[in-house]
Amino acid sequence: WLGLALGGRLFAPGGGDATGGAADGDRAFAVDAHGTLSAAGPLRQALDTRPSGPGTGPVTIALSFLDHARDYCRAFSLPASGTSGIACKRDGRWQLAQLERPPPPPATAPAYRTAGSTLSPGLLLAIDALRAGDTLDAAAEADARARGWRR
Repeated sequence: WLGLALGGRLFAPGGGDATGGAADGDRAFAVDAHGTLSAAGPLRQALDTRPSGPGTGPVTIALSFLDHARDYCRAFSLPASGTSGIACKRDGRWQLAQLERPPPPPATAPAYRTAGSTLSPGLLLAIDALRAGDTLDAAAEADARARGWRR
């Protein structure tokens, strides 16, 4: 299902690779022997440990939720490259369910934005299709992080 979810949006227009704009030693994505794209490096660390909400650094976590298979999923962005996506914790790894490089925001963007509003309409639709119920609140997310995102 990963191929369908990625929808041909893995690579940036005009080429590019699956690094998410990271340096060679800090790749954000890795492909395993089965062809599954997973989070790596600073992205994997942020997905494991960072709370949702505004933040600084190479990774911003927008929100967390349970999908229909009851796996934890998190929407993220990599501000340096403009890449954003959804990763779900499956088989002990953060597997990518959606990955895209949205267009830049309009020059007249409002100064205040909620965490989810930085995500593209396509990514918001993907979240709505994947999630089972509401997004996790801060307490539920903290509990999930404390348990290593295991149910």
